[in-house]
Amino acid sequence: MSDFKTIFTDLTSGTQYNITDLGIEEDGTLATAVIISLFTNKRDPNAEPDDAQGWWADDIGSLRWTLAREKQLPEVARKLEQYDSDALLWVVSTGLAKTVQVAAEWVAMGVLKETISITLADGQLMQYQIEES
Repeated sequence: MSDFKTIFTDLTSGTQYNITDLGIEEDGTLATAVIISLFTNKRDPNAEPDDAQGWWADDIGSLRWTLAREKQLPEVARKLEQYDSDALLWVVSTGLAKTVQVAAEWVAMGVLKETISITLADGQLMQYQIEES
């Protein structure tokens, strides 16, 4: 299974794609699917309709966007872990991976570091790290 290779730059710049002589560079990993799952705003069922964000017709994405104005507390890191674990459940339920583990911690004032470990169906470990402020 091959997909366009999506490269996550940062939360301000977003993503980029490498264009080669043959077209857009492709990638056979889950990186693009992970980026879409984590950085697509999932519709918040508890929000007012005008503030719910996300796409009403699907359950794709993460609720991580709801934490943007939260204080630097351990509970916020735990919420992020839960939201992103939920966003990646489909990877396990479809059989692409055996396990997904998400760990988040405050590494500096206003900087949250997240490590996502995915054990693929063939046993290969893929890790992704995100730091955001």
